[in-house]
Amino acid sequence: MSQKALYYRLSDDLDDAKLITGVHTRISENYDVMKDALDSVEEFEDCQVHEGPIHQHQEILETLKKHSSMAIQEDLTNWQKNDEHREVAKLLLVDQADYNTLHIFFDDSADEGEDCIVDVRDVITKEVLPYEKFINRYVIKVEPHRAILEPDYFIKMIEIAERSRDDEIDRLENGIPDEQAEEEEVEVQEDDAWAKLQVLPNDEYLQRTVLPVLYQGMKVVDRDRPEAPLEYLALYLLKHQNEIRLPTKPADDL
Repeated sequence: MSQKALYYRLSDDLDDAKLITGVHTRISENYDVMKDALDSVEEFEDCQVHEGPIHQHQEILETLKKHSSMAIQEDLTNWQKNDEHREVAKLLLVDQADYNTLHIFFDDSADEGEDCIVDVRDVITKEVLPYEKFINRYVIKVEPHRAILEPDYFIKMIEIAERSRDDEIDRLENGIPDEQAEEEEVEVQEDDAWAKLQVLPNDEYLQRTVLPVLYQGMKVVDRDRPEAPLEYLALYLLKHQNEIRLPTKPADDL
């Protein structure tokens, strides 16, 4: 069945990645055994092996056109073997020159930094897209508490990604450098973000400020099961309070 597939990522080189459709069972959880087996054609008699990013990208697009859905298993073994480094993480191939297709990857571990769980690559140039280039455009970092509390959360996030991609296309067509557009956007955001925060309803205010860190703290409590969970959570919040990012308060209000 072509709707199920898995990736083998043997290195951070896209030419070493293999997309195998028709199977969801990995050859072996032993990385060395798995790597050797990939050279054996017999292992994939009932499957299709797709090599090269362009071929893999086209296979995914064609499958989605036919069936509307596809389940792809990432190469967790290789990611863990490489210290959970971003450049061998869950692979998202995007064609930045394709103005008619927008791939959006949702993941609650799409954090900024080298441990980001999503590896976004340009399918043509094979370049690694920087975080600021793909976040809220090709990748959405899911806030689980909002996904639970807001019935239309994912619709909102899709709209944000679509607007970001539309703005990018407009800049490309008008020859405006990304750096200039980003500076202008930051100036506008800093001017009115604080005022908007003050008039948010109570639930939205909490969702934008406290709940993201609170949710992460609750996950840690659930994992570690401390003897005094409330004290443990309080200490966690104090330790990570700098992760609550508030907009800059205008000088007139200081």
